Amino acid sequence: MTVSLSLLVLRCSDIEASKRFYEALGLSFRAEQHENGPAHWSTQVGGVLVELYPAQQKLLSVGRLGFEVENLQRVLQLLAAVGAKVLEASAAGDRAVVVDPDGARVELTQIVADLLPALAEPSVFTRIAEQRRYGQVTTAILQNKSGFSARALADVAARVNGFRALGSEWRQIDQADALAISFNVLHRDLAYGASMMTRQAAEQLAREVLTLIPEPVAYFTNGTWAEGFAAEATSPYGAISWKPISDATFDAGIIAVGAEKTVLLWVQDED
Repeated sequence: MTVSLSLLVLRCSDIEASKRFYEALGLSFRAEQHENGPAHWSTQVGGVLVELYPAQQKLLSVGRLGFEVENLQRVLQLLAAVGAKVLEASAAGDRAVVVDPDGARVELTQIVADLLPALAEPSVFTRIAEQRRYGQVTTAILQNKSGFSARALADVAARVNGFRALGSEWRQIDQADALAISFNVLHRDLAYGASMMTRQAAEQLAREVLTLIPEPVAYFTNGTWAEGFAAEATSPYGAISWKPISDATFDAGIIAVGAEKTVLLWVQDED
């Protein structure tokens, strides 16, 4: 079953201040009023109808929002002009957190363009496709664009391969956990734990994937997969929580971001 968000209503204690704030992000509103209801502002964002309604009292109806913008520094300048408070800003200048007039955290991410695929696909990817024949396996090696944080580049690697970006919700892990996750998603089906290839083959392929990028590398995943796989003796998945980046029942993998290139290994399985 596919579910998509179609409507987001924000109750605003000062609707005009909220309108100015979101206009600084690049949104363009139109005035609306439905029958005898209150006058409000309306716009479309990525197929979602966003409406600003006046609230009778100060009420925080949404605690956290996220937007991807083409020019983050310009947006921050416009937000400063309307008095918005910046809570956080990355050193690379590609992420920031601001507060809207009703106190909601608004996470802003610079859209990263021109992340180019590497010219040649490593042979390890071909062998993964040949040996992990069930489920859907996505592998990619991409050339980084300079000047962006590892987390932002992980977002781009996800998006260009048809996945959802997680932004601040990516879970950063160390190399040992990245190796454990890579091994387990290749070795076993995520739904039932059935063997997909021998342990030896999975170990070899996982190690080869991680050696595609020299250190230093930042590793990201979408949940507590390493902890869950370590608890296999009692319950393989009882200790796991994750943020799906696809519509599959299960999806897991790693994104490894180096100085010049990014590698993605992701598996989707259905129950």
